[in-house]
Amino acid sequence: MRLVINVYHHGDRLILDHITTIIQEVRHMAVDLTRIKKEIGELQADSKAIRAAIEKGVKALDAIKAKLDALAGGNDAPTQAELEALSSQVDAVSTELQAGSQEISDAADRDNIDTVALPDGKVGEAYVATIDVPDPAAITGIIQSGALPDGLTLVLEEITGTPTVAGDSSFVLWHIDDQSRHVGPATNYTISVKQ
Repeated sequence: MRLVINVYHHGDRLILDHITTIIQEVRHMAVDLTRIKKEIGELQADSKAIRAAIEKGVKALDAIKAKLDALAGGNDAPTQAELEALSSQVDAVSTELQAGSQEISDAADRDNIDTVALPDGKVGEAYVATIDVPDPAAITGIIQSGALPDGLTLVLEEITGTPTVAGDSSFVLWHIDDQSRHVGPATNYTISVKQ
C-alpha cells in the first residue's frame, strides 16, 4: 500500500511541475505580447511623426516656392529684408528636414537591431554583465522596449543585481549622448535566468 501512495505522490509532483512550467511559459508569452504591442505602438508613432515632419517640410517648401514666384513675378528687385526673410525660411525648412531625416534614420535603425545574448544568471546569485558601448559619445543607455529580469538593474553600461525569477528576458537598449540623441545602433539583449 505504501508503494502505491509514493508512486501516486510522485505522479502528482510531476503534474505540479508540469503545470508550473506551463504557467511560467504563459507569463513569458504575456510579457512578449505586451512587448510586441508596445513595439507596434512605437512603430505607429514613428510613422505618424515621420509623416508629420514630411508634411511640414512640404508645406514650408511650398511657402518658399510661392514667395520665390512672387519675387520673380514682380517688376522690382527683392529688397534686402525680403531676401533675409526668405533665407530664414530656407534655414527653418533645412532644420525641419534634418530632424525628419533623423527620425527616419532612427526608425530604420530600430528595424535593423542585432541581438546579443548576455551571460546566464541564476536565481538568488549575484549577477554582473557589461554592455559594450558602440559609440564613445554615448553617456547613458535607455531601455526602449522589453525589460530586465526581476532583481536586475542597468546603470550606465553595467547590469547588476540578484535575479529573483527564473526565465528568459529581452530588452532593446538605445545609447544616448549628452544631447539626448540616439548614438550607435540599438541592440536587443537577452538574459536567461536559471532556477
